[in-house]
Amino acid sequence: MRRYKIVRDAAVYLLPLIIYGCMATNTSSTGFNIVPLSQEIEIGKQLSQQIDKKFPIYSDREVRLYVSYLGNRLVKAYGGHTLFDYHFRVLDDEEINAFNIPGGYIYLHRGMIARVDNEAELAAVLSHEIGHALARHSTQLMSTQLGLSFVLSMILGPETSQWEKMAADLFAGVGILAYTRSMEREADRLAILIMHQAGYDPRAALTLMDKMLALKKREPHALEKLFSSHPTTSERIKNARDDISRLTLRRGLFLNTSRFDQIKKIVETDPYPKNKNSFKR
Repeated sequence: MRRYKIVRDAAVYLLPLIIYGCMATNTSSTGFNIVPLSQEIEIGKQLSQQIDKKFPIYSDREVRLYVSYLGNRLVKAYGGHTLFDYHFRVLDDEEINAFNIPGGYIYLHRGMIARVDNEAELAAVLSHEIGHALARHSTQLMSTQLGLSFVLSMILGPETSQWEKMAADLFAGVGILAYTRSMEREADRLAILIMHQAGYDPRAALTLMDKMLALKKREPHALEKLFSSHPTTSERIKNARDDISRLTLRRGLFLNTSRFDQIKKIVETDPYPKNKNSFKR
């Protein structure tokens, strides 16, 4: 009883500081984050198991290995592998989408592979999600959006199961987590740097954004989920151009590989699409 009173009294004094921290930084790249890194990794592991049960993983091993190779190459080029291990998975779904959950778990819909035109554009998609993971944006949102009850429960020392329930509640709509504008801005900025460091032409990020914007005008429903979580706007395109202009572009940057062309052909000619609402190019 005495221990609880001490913790409760401490909470009373700490809450104003915690609340101020949330208010001052909830749109900042250094936003308030109360989730320990070890707990984020465990949350991601548990959530990924739920996703894998709910959504079919693409069965083609060659495609899965390629995406994992590409993703990890991008992470290592930027040095982000020191934060946690990354896991790249391909969902058997023709939606044009990609998303990430805590702990370095990144999901790519096979519909996105079918829509990009070269490996550099696919690298731009993965690099954006890697950027969110590097900045730990998902657990920043957990820390701020779950409110005072979340902060109090953390102070009182929640069990692992409580963390997982909180995460599951926040990520109930997998793939439609609404990041703040500053978080999207930071993920875009990091994507440019990651691509460039890995040897890809970062200007492919611009062609991808322009393409998605044009596609949204032609087929608004095709990009409904993507734009709810990764809104491609004229402001983001302008910011990306500015970021690229500040780089001294390395020599030998490339856009495509024959390996990507092979993988895309596999995806496009898959005779057994799980999603019947397929699109035509």
